Amino acid sequence: MPRVSFAPSARADLDDIALGVEEDASAAGEETVRRILDACDRLAAFPRIGRLRPVYAPELRSFVPPSTRYVIYYYPLDDGVEIVHVLHGRRDAARVLRDEGQ
Repeated sequence: MPRVSFAPSARADLDDIALGVEEDASAAGEETVRRILDACDRLAAFPRIGRLRPVYAPELRSFVPPSTRYVIYYYPLDDGVEIVHVLHGRRDAARVLRDEGQ
């Protein structure tokens, strides 16, 4: 079974998403995170379906899960994916990824 690995930055992003969305409604926060995690599992099975993002880092890819406003940034692995960030679509991803050297 393909594995999903989360970098500390991705775990922090998911915590922020859950807390931020939960301010509006706790069920909405849980549902948004569940959709993102389901997409991460799908990416582990099909790691090359995301868009290649070489401007940020070699091999870095991005994927927008259906029915969310978030973008998953990840690296394909031999046995799955490593999720490095999950950012809102309006966030300045270039700055976040460039600042962290992703």
